[in-house]
Amino acid sequence: MDAVVGLVLVLIGAGLGAAVAAWVLRRSQRLSLDAALAQAGADAQARLASAEARLQERSDDVVRLDARVAALAAELRDAGAALTEERVVRAGTEAALREERERATETLATIAAARDDMTAHFKAIASDALETNRQRMSEQQEGGLAHC
Repeated sequence: MDAVVGLVLVLIGAGLGAAVAAWVLRRSQRLSLDAALAQAGADAQARLASAEARLQERSDDVVRLDARVAALAAELRDAGAALTEERVVRAGTEAALREERERATETLATIAAARDDMTAHFKAIASDALETNRQRMSEQQEGGLAHC
């Protein structure tokens, strides 16, 4: 019977040893798993922090670009207003130029008409003067012939 008790004790010892070994193995695996989870959590936190930093940079870029867009929109409005004003000034200048050209054309026509009138008057005066000179010469010739 001692042999049976010894065998039972060996079996109980082997069972307890196997149970302790299984518990130690599970504990070791759990610690490894906890360490892996902690590392994965730390990696995820690092990636999250990096993504948040990139997101903040992009958010800052959006704010900066929104401000730039607003400034460019204001410049565009100002340029559009200036262009409209310049178009109004140009239209006024072109109208004044047309009027000035019309006046210049009318003035040239008046000058040409006056020149034609003066030419006709000068021709008439010259013709009268020549006629008067011809008559005097004729009278002088007749008077000179009468003295001879």
